[in-house]
Amino acid sequence: MRTAAVAVLLAVGCASGGPMAVPGSLKGYQLVVPPESPFQKALASALKHRGFKVRDAIRGGGRPAAALFSYVFREPPTGKVPGPAWLHVRVADTRSGVIVAAVTLPLDSLPADPARCAEIVADSLLARAREAAAAGS
Repeated sequence: MRTAAVAVLLAVGCASGGPMAVPGSLKGYQLVVPPESPFQKALASALKHRGFKVRDAIRGGGRPAAALFSYVFREPPTGKVPGPAWLHVRVADTRSGVIVAAVTLPLDSLPADPARCAEIVADSLLARAREAAAAGS
């Protein structure tokens, strides 16, 4: 169900046309995106296309790495109406556990195509990281 839920995800951004500058909070990290589902495979590809170094497993003794993980949270129902579901995507430093980028998107507004979802998640993560970098400077 997790793979199906993640694959039925996102719509909030626009696909980018090519590599772009990696924002400050993510600069220097190799992203770890395990290829556990079509969505995660597509997300790894979308992040590579945007200039990230991406690998599929954590390795010791290398450059700093940040693991990408996602989950779906469904709010409790209100009466007979099911609560809204949200896709949470987090990128955490593998050494300290600190979240270095995050985005939360409404599940019901996302396309079913894993590749389109991945493009939207990648763009949303970059936009959030840029916002955070701008607010911190």
